[in-house]
Amino acid sequence: MQGRKGLIIGLIALFVVILGVGGYYALVYFSGQSLKTKVDKMIAEMKEEVDVSYKSLTTKPFSLSVEMEDVVLTPKDKTAKLKAKQVIVTGTSSGEPHSALLKQIEIVPGEKDLDFPIRIDEVEISGVERRNGLTTKGVAFLRGLAIDAATLKEKDRSEFKKILGGDKLLVNGQFVHDFQPDKKELNNKLTITGTNLWEISLAIRLGNVDAAKFSPENVKKTKDDVFALLALVSELSVIHLELRYQDRSLVKNIINFIAEQQGQSADDFVQELLKQVDQGKELTGMLGALPPEVEKSLHNGVDAVKKFLQKPTGLKLSIAPAKPVVIASLIGAAGNPGKILQQLNVSLTAD
Repeated sequence: MQGRKGLIIGLIALFVVILGVGGYYALVYFSGQSLKTKVDKMIAEMKEEVDVSYKSLTTKPFSLSVEMEDVVLTPKDKTAKLKAKQVIVTGTSSGEPHSALLKQIEIVPGEKDLDFPIRIDEVEISGVERRNGLTTKGVAFLRGLAIDAATLKEKDRSEFKKILGGDKLLVNGQFVHDFQPDKKELNNKLTITGTNLWEISLAIRLGNVDAAKFSPENVKKTKDDVFALLALVSELSVIHLELRYQDRSLVKNIINFIAEQQGQSADDFVQELLKQVDQGKELTGMLGALPPEVEKSLHNGVDAVKKFLQKPTGLKLSIAPAKPVVIASLIGAAGNPGKILQQLNVSLTAD
């Protein structure tokens, strides 16, 4: 009797394990199929703007991912063609896309605009969260965007090498997106770095971002209607904005290049620039009567530019209003630049 009881318990345990494992396999399989369906739907929705083709598309249910090989995107305007050796889209257990990785990317010149190829090691999008059709969180990385002087037209190669200080431009970037629908706040930050040349970052915080008004469907309706789009944007409020530029060698290279073109020394060219910048203080009078704090801020900005030209290190443009400023009020004050600058509390400083 004791042996039978043990056998029954063993069979029940085995059944539970099989059911659990089978349920898990079923879950990941159908999640993978759901993800594939959504990827196919995304591709179909892009066809108005871009033709998408690929050599193969494979569903990997146990890693909840879809892998595409030799993907080609061709815009309808044929400005360029984007090729990716591999694209991996990973989803959540519900089949929603969560991250994407594009490897060995090449942007090939099309019939107009782009004259040279651009190669990118990889683009990664991760930590994607969505709510009611809107992306609320996500981080995007651009790694190893390269432009080689050898791919340029002969007349452009010499300038490229002198301005960039080498045969190749290598760029990396990061974009952080954070939208809080409940607070109606959008916080985004973009950073782009040119190896050994520069780093530039833009952080922006906006308020009164209504999720319903900025739904994909609503934005799509207004994208071709300038007035409707302007009305939509005018409801937003500016909470904070900061633009930073950190120079590593680019500005110095540009100064040396232009001075050489004009047959001057770099020092003489900088002195001419400083004189021109100094005239900016006199030009503030053209803005009409300015509040004292605004006039002081403008003069400080001119001094910051002079300091930067003499020793290129860093510049920071900051917009930090005491309270959120609705964009519609700025449009209404277009004829009064002093009032706009005062409302936004604009400042320009040099490191």
